[in-house]
Amino acid sequence: MPTTETHVLPLSEICEFQTGHNVRGKLELGTDGAQVIQLKDISPAGFNPGALGRANLEKVSQRYVVKEGDVVFRTRFEPNIAYRLTGLDGPAIVLAPVVILRSKTEAIDPDYLVWFIRQAPAQRYLDGIRQGTNLPQIPIDELKALPIPLPPIDVQRRLVTISQLAEREHALRLEIAEKRKEITSFALLAQVRKTRPHISGPGSEPLEGVGAPKSE
Repeated sequence: MPTTETHVLPLSEICEFQTGHNVRGKLELGTDGAQVIQLKDISPAGFNPGALGRANLEKVSQRYVVKEGDVVFRTRFEPNIAYRLTGLDGPAIVLAPVVILRSKTEAIDPDYLVWFIRQAPAQRYLDGIRQGTNLPQIPIDELKALPIPLPPIDVQRRLVTISQLAEREHALRLEIAEKRKEITSFALLAQVRKTRPHISGPGSEPLEGVGAPKSE
């Protein structure tokens, strides 16, 4: 049975790096202009293209412009997150301190790159290179040295698919557990309503909706 080799390369040999556009002064967002991707848009809650703001930014170089399928990485805050952009309503401008990772080779699947960055080995490396106290940030030069294992492309895609299915299974299990909790609570309350409690003492009254109705 043939063996498959996994090469390990630094991220700099896999991707080109482009830091986001630096906005001088206050960023004025509105309903007109180009879509902008800010640090707050790259969050653990997910990337929501429908929530992107728009701004009239003049003379912005094309190197800051991203499209569907590009990968972005935030260099501040924890956890260390990357996203493959989907659902964009046209091109968008990336703002610092978000970094654009552009693949230099077809030997890596963008979804695999995003997946691996979220795994424990990559997270430990990134946590170890973070610098600063008030606003810790990952230096680009150190980020470039992040070691990325490169199994064959078909293996990369299988790993991503399995991971997505596992996440979906986990979400369904949580949903089922919540529904089971609701059903159990409903059944217990129904049992309480069937019970006629014997309550004695001054001022004692049945709970509203429970047991016999209060006599007039």
